[in-house]
Amino acid sequence: MKIKKTIKVTQKHIEEGQPENCTKCAVALAVREQFSDYVPSISVIYDEDDYNHYKIDLHNSDGNFKTKFSKYKTVNIFIDKFDRDFKSTELKPFEFELTAYKV
Repeated sequence: MKIKKTIKVTQKHIEEGQPENCTKCAVALAVREQFSDYVPSISVIYDEDDYNHYKIDLHNSDGNFKTKFSKYKTVNIFIDKFDRDFKSTELKPFEFELTAYKV
């Protein structure tokens, strides 16, 4: 099973999101709107270059879904900035494609 949707991170998500909260950050709130039957979770994967890479997982009573998303660098930079200083004027609404796969 494969589900593909456009995720729009709006100014409202940015304002209502909670930094360093894997299920309530701005990106997770936006994902939840498009995947309302799932609980999105954002997790960080640290690497040797001190650059954080993030992944988006979806969960529901049917199980777990892995995802791939477009604009990978844009999403990663946004989450990193959001977690560090979510009131930054650099945080602007954006959109990306998210594809979920049943695990």
